[in-house]
Parts: sequence; structure tokens; C-alpha cells
Amino acid sequence: MLLKVLVTCVLASAAAACGTVQTESCPSLEAPAHGIVAAPQTGVGATATYGCEPGYTLGGASARTCLEDGTWSGSPPECTVGAACMSLPRPVNGDVAISGAGSGATATYSCSTGYELVGAGTRTCQADGNWSGAEPQCAVRCPCFAAADLDQVQADIAAGGNRLCLVDNMGGGTTQTLLMSQHSTHRYTGEAIQNASLPGTQLACGYGCLDDTANGVNECGALPAYKRTDNISVAQHATCRALVKTRCEP
Repeated sequence: MLLKVLVTCVLASAAAACGTVQTESCPSLEAPAHGIVAAPQTGVGATATYGCEPGYTLGGASARTCLEDGTWSGSPPECTVGAACMSLPRPVNGDVAISGAGSGATATYSCSTGYELVGAGTRTCQADGNWSGAEPQCAVRCPCFAAADLDQVQADIAAGGNRLCLVDNMGGGTTQTLLMSQHSTHRYTGEAIQNASLPGTQLACGYGCLDDTANGVNECGALPAYKRTDNISVAQHATCRALVKTRCEP
């Protein structure tokens, strides 16, 4: 409600010239739906500021001023649902889950077993309808074996295997295979492979027991079965080779 304070000139002789002086105070303001308004002062010159809840965008001026006639400048703004962002594709060997809608919605990425996330794990839908950041990728977890796995190779050597390190040619390209133990019936290996016939980056790493018997019967016993990870990066391959090489040298 408009508040008026009347100040009357005391001197009758000055009354005609003085007249009545009127000061004003603006009324309180209502917050828009899904929004807030802050107006600590309501006197002439005071400022009211508006904001919206997450997921909503302010339409109109974010501030209004109390005028001398006791009204607020401009019109009340509104809070509307922010622009919806486009759906996101699932990364290869991973998934993405969307929570919320419109501006402020969140996309959370995850990777399948054996893969790790490269890049930010979350993205946010912005008011302009675009997702923040860039799409992450699910890369092969590296190294594909740990030092403890290669220690098993040393145990196999101690059990009678011959240490053997070699570089051979097969499949149309050079294969660096660092064989660590070789028995009459099987070989237990830790290897960093570079082969032109491999898919993708043509790099791989692996470890485990390979059955070498002609009848196909597994002679590896309790030794872990051979596992190989293809399509690794150059950096991952370097890590893989470093682990193997230290156990291949005298």
C-alpha cells in the first residue's frame, strides 16, 4: 500500500509557495513462481533484485527501482523452464544418465568393466541449450596387468621354465613379444605387442598362460589364463612395456 507523509509549511506567508511536500515508499513485491525477490529497502531509490530456482531462466529485468511516485520501475519478470539440451549419445563402452530437465540438468557418465573414463564425468545443461564441457571417452584401463601379475611369471620360471625374450615378425608387422617363461607344454608370458595387423592403434599388452599342447588340453594348471588388451594408446603401451622389460632383462 502507498504510504504518504504530509509536511505542511509552518509560516502562513510561505504556505502559498511551499504547498505540500509528499514522500513515497513502494509496496512490497511478490516473488515470481519458481523464483525469489530481494528488496531490503522500499524507499525511493531502493532496488529489488530477482532470481530463479535451478532449472529456470529469468525472463525480464533482474532488478527494479522504487520511483518517486511510489511505484516500482518496469514489470515483474517471470521464471520459465530453461532451454532443453539435446539428448546425449552413449560413449563407446560406456553409458550416460540424465537427471533433471532443462537448464541445470546433469549428465553423468560411466564406463563398462575394464574401461576408465577420460575427461569430466559430469556435464550440465546450460541456459542456452548446450551441454557444458566436452564428451568424455571410455578408454582401456592400463596397465592391463600389474607387477603382482608379472611376479607369477617369475614363479613359473622358478618352477622350471626358461626365460626367453624375443622380437619376431608375424601378421604383416613387427610383434614385440617378451616371453618370460617357456615350458614343454605351455608358455607363460608378459608382453607388449606392436603389430600392424592389430585393429585400431595396433598396440596391445597381455599376460597369462598359453596352452601349447597339440591335443588342446589345458596344461596351464592353476596359472591365470592369457588375457590381452588391444587398441591401447602409445602412452599405455610404454607403461605396459616398462613393466615387462624389467623382468625380461638379466
